[in-house]
Amino acid sequence: DLQCIIEEHPQVFLHWLSNNTYCFKRHEIFRNKNNFYCFFFDDDVHYRNDLIESTLKLSDTYKDCIINYTNYGLVYYDGKHQLYKTPAYNYPTPNNRFCGQCMIPSWIYPQEMFTKENLDFRDKYCCICDETWLTQFIVKNKINVFNNNLPWGNELNSYNCNKIGIVSQVNTLDKDGLNFRDRCLMKIFEVFPDNKKYYEEHFNYGK
Repeated sequence: DLQCIIEEHPQVFLHWLSNNTYCFKRHEIFRNKNNFYCFFFDDDVHYRNDLIESTLKLSDTYKDCIINYTNYGLVYYDGKHQLYKTPAYNYPTPNNRFCGQCMIPSWIYPQEMFTKENLDFRDKYCCICDETWLTQFIVKNKINVFNNNLPWGNELNSYNCNKIGIVSQVNTLDKDGLNFRDRCLMKIFEVFPDNKKYYEEHFNYGK
């Protein structure tokens, strides 16, 4: 199917990677130094027809900002466990949660994520959770996040990755009431202690 798309639409490029970096594969496009708007999509979701248009319109209003497609919420914790807390702030701020279904202007993407040291750490401790990892650099670099108010797209398969794939692995709670995302963050704070202070002050972390 992909080969047919490439043959019929020469403006479409398919990029192959030597290693399986799971959800981080989609971040490789940001190694391209050109300026572009990068839309992240789930391949098992049907989105509204006006998603691109409405998101770009918001981006024109709120410059240099990650735009989530839906009103995703704000970053918030109960102890060391991340919660979904809504509504989000109705203005651009690093304290809004970054969602994997979003648009990122390439020129605000933190290129330091591609240093060997950061890639090694990412692949060891945070290999299947790009939301938790990118949020560290959003906070560190004060990158604003704003929400479009579109509804979630329609899932094309009700038995999707939320139940059987990586998303399920990331969100499954252990005996201490923590999940992979929470454990990953604890490791991250060993390297980014200033981020831990920010989380404690702004996101209720550890309380």
